[in-house]
Amino acid sequence: MKKYLTKLNFYEIVLLVLIVLLASYFRFTGTNWDNFAHLHPDERYMTMVAIAVQWPEDFEEYLDPQTSPLSPYNNNFGSYIYGTLPLFFVKYVADSLELGDYNNLHLVGRTLSGILDIGNLLLIFLIGNNIYRKRLGLIAALFYAVAVMPIQQSHFFTTDTYETFFVLITFLLLIIFLKVRSPMINISLSILIGISMGLALASKISAAVFGLMIGVALAMKFLQQLKRFSLPRNMFYVVDFALLILITIYVVFRLASPYIFNDASWLDITLNKSFLESLNFQRSAITGEVIFPPSMQWFETTPYLFPLKNIIVWGLGIPIGISAIFGLGYFVYEQILYLKHHYKLKQLLTPLTSPLLIAFIWIIGDFIYRGGNFVKSFRYLLAILPFLTIFAALAIYQLKKVNKRIYYIVLALVFLPTLLWAYAFTNIYRTTTTRIEASDWIYENVPANSTAVVEHWDDGIPFKTLVPPPHLYNATELAVYNPDDHTKIPYLFEILSKTDYIFLSSDRARMTIGELPDRHPIMTSYYSALDDGSLGYKLIKEVSSYPEIFGIEINDSKAEEAFWVYDHPTVRIYKKERQLPMNEFSCVLGREKGSVWSESRCVNINEL
Repeated sequence: MKKYLTKLNFYEIVLLVLIVLLASYFRFTGTNWDNFAHLHPDERYMTMVAIAVQWPEDFEEYLDPQTSPLSPYNNNFGSYIYGTLPLFFVKYVADSLELGDYNNLHLVGRTLSGILDIGNLLLIFLIGNNIYRKRLGLIAALFYAVAVMPIQQSHFFTTDTYETFFVLITFLLLIIFLKVRSPMINISLSILIGISMGLALASKISAAVFGLMIGVALAMKFLQQLKRFSLPRNMFYVVDFALLILITIYVVFRLASPYIFNDASWLDITLNKSFLESLNFQRSAITGEVIFPPSMQWFETTPYLFPLKNIIVWGLGIPIGISAIFGLGYFVYEQILYLKHHYKLKQLLTPLTSPLLIAFIWIIGDFIYRGGNFVKSFRYLLAILPFLTIFAALAIYQLKKVNKRIYYIVLALVFLPTLLWAYAFTNIYRTTTTRIEASDWIYENVPANSTAVVEHWDDGIPFKTLVPPPHLYNATELAVYNPDDHTKIPYLFEILSKTDYIFLSSDRARMTIGELPDRHPIMTSYYSALDDGSLGYKLIKEVSSYPEIFGIEINDSKAEEAFWVYDHPTVRIYKKERQLPMNEFSCVLGREKGSVWSESRCVNINEL
């Protein structure tokens, strides 16, 4: 396939090596950022599953969903919804290195995520060099090397990086597929496309959306061959390619994810009941039909604008994000300009069969599909970020036509601030993570056997890591997400009246229910009262770790929760200074709207 890819020169190879080294520094800095504490819930769950499942005795047992010991569903993990390919791959590598225990397997997973993301960078380089008339690969790879969202995901043992990797391989194969004229070579390419797409699905089932891009490429292939073959022959070829791709996808997906299916028979495509229930629950959560505590962050977020802001400001960085928007706009302008002068059918084949058009449709289509959901996490849009860097490179490259000096100046103005942002962000991995630092402080400063509360749906502190703690605490879980009804204040009073300390290991609750006064008026008052001391508690320790460079902190608390809650949340520790009586406690938490505690009674604020 080398003759179908743009050849590399020595200059490009040297620069690419430097870019890879830069990307590697950011991706492998602080791999053990949480000091064995397993602070990412998804990877913690995957680690537990990877340790619980066992290798089958033979291939026949491996393929049997009912009996295989490798199936999560046969090991009491009925809600496993993540891809099995990353799970099995990490388990195999970890076991081979004798690092398959709970304290090490996730570190192997994080390292492999970083390695795969370097693979993503190389694929972006190849795609960028072959997707357009000019070489965009080096610029796109440079931008991706310093994009913060891929850097962060490289520090987690999750499935998103794997999905992106196989989506990019599939896309590169589609580029070659559109270049090749020989039907026989296209048959081989169809098999390879099916393999890579099947592995993408086995990495994360949501990759199925990218399967539509294969349909777009097949339609382009049909248009390309109109002037070469008769209509019946052209239809025959394209249908053959499509069937071959579909069959290969099914075979590969079935081999890599046999436990998604209910039966060992390959003619039975009935899905495993546990998987189907988990899939339906996830779909209901994404659409907002089912609301549970982590979903509350999505109340009062604007469809499309919220994920777009997060991608531009935090995921890519403002310079690259804006460049990507300009690149998408330029592509549309270029197509309109072409159509203005080329409107005959044969002339239309050029823009209608451009691989860059597939990338454009993928970005816009996936963003429309996911950005309008109730759950609009920009982590779900990770697979479009590589293509956004390509369009950012496209925008910058156009300046070369105007003036080379301007081109290099703008390139520097886009790259250097993003480089600084990447360095600032990775500062969170070069320092002790907040929950560990706060835990150490608690062990040193909070008396043993003190009573404390931690919040429901959050990781409680202090943490036990590899070093046994000096003493333990009587910690109670406070169900802050319970409805703010007539039982909430008595419930809070009962718990807090017996509590010496409040340990808030993140702003997860205070940034959601604490900022939803219409839905959670009591909890909104609760967090305000904690901070101003009117609840009888005093803030005695706050630990934060924002991205930082040159002594300047960049407060990213307004980013999507998942961007800060796992690897650098702000931790707050409150100590009881005074026990409030029930009537004052009720007044402070606003049982009577607009009331305050004054002179031993609750009065309306307008009376003061």
